[in-house]
Amino acid sequence: MDLRSRRSLLDATWKRYRQACKTAKTRILNEFCNATGYARKYAITRIGQVEECPKPKPRVRRTRDRLYGPEIMKVVEKIWEEAGYPWSVRLKVILAFWRPWIRKR
Repeated sequence: MDLRSRRSLLDATWKRYRQACKTAKTRILNEFCNATGYARKYAITRIGQVEECPKPKPRVRRTRDRLYGPEIMKVVEKIWEEAGYPWSVRLKVILAFWRPWIRKR
């Protein structure tokens, strides 16, 4: 059985399978496995993956409120530039050393 015919059989089978009772599911699964040559667990997985094509909702990105104002960010950017553009972990330590300079200005 080729891939297209397996897919069409899967499309025809999954709705019946989902609505059936336990004994009917066993019978439907046996028929599906015999026709496609799939192992039972793989067939169960394939039938479980099929859905009725509901389009997924777009993920809504949450925005954070700003913690620091623009004047504080200008000072931090100036220190970041003077320190040679370190990454965030080093910048955090450097800010502690620059605190006396920051307070003077």
